[in-house]
Amino acid sequence: MCIRDSAHIVRVGNLTTVVSLSAVSSQGWVQRIYQDVNGNGVKDPEDTVISQTPAIGPNVDYFILVQVDVPLSLIHISEPTRPY
Repeated sequence: MCIRDSAHIVRVGNLTTVVSLSAVSSQGWVQRIYQDVNGNGVKDPEDTVISQTPAIGPNVDYFILVQVDVPLSLIHISEPTRPY
């Protein structure tokens, strides 16, 4: 199962810089960082895996998604509550 979370990087200084990106799971699960091209917080076909940003200028938002592959055996799915 894939779990995704959205985030963004904001440069507020007066320099243009490249930001290196990485993610680590304490469980050793696979993680990927995507550029969220349209900033909607959802993985779309145009979103690509990245390890760094392009050069980001001052006061620019750059949207990313972080995906973690959690083993299905660890996902607990409960039955929906049924009114009686």
